[in-house]
Amino acid sequence: MILRGVSPRYAAVQYAGFDPRTGILRIANAGMEGPLILSARGCRELELRGIPPGMFPETTYEGETVQLERGDSVIFLSDRFSGSQNCAGEFFGMERVQETCESLREETPEEILRRIKEVEGYCCRRPQQDDRTAAILRYMPN
Repeated sequence: MILRGVSPRYAAVQYAGFDPRTGILRIANAGMEGPLILSARGCRELELRGIPPGMFPETTYEGETVQLERGDSVIFLSDRFSGSQNCAGEFFGMERVQETCESLREETPEEILRRIKEVEGYCCRRPQQDDRTAAILRYMPN
């Protein structure tokens, strides 16, 4: 049911299951970018694509399995990071997010989150249309 005067909205979701004993991450995506895998080899985006849930009830979603190594980080980001706009209306973009993360390979998860949050400076402190949410999983087996 669509309420009159209210535009339909959809949520984006990433679903991940992680086994800390093996370092195996299984993830599926529905309407979001990423996540990013930050490792000694660099920063790469898992380019999982899927449409937001509920738009087309018959949609199926593909998943990916990733083997994490000791010290690897998985950076989950809402699309408002790449979709943040500056005063000229230019988007920050996923490439810039990835470049920012690339320079943070040796940093703690807390420092990575702090630096990612600096995208707010790009936005000229102007209000954005969505929230910015980030979470980091750092794999450090015993």
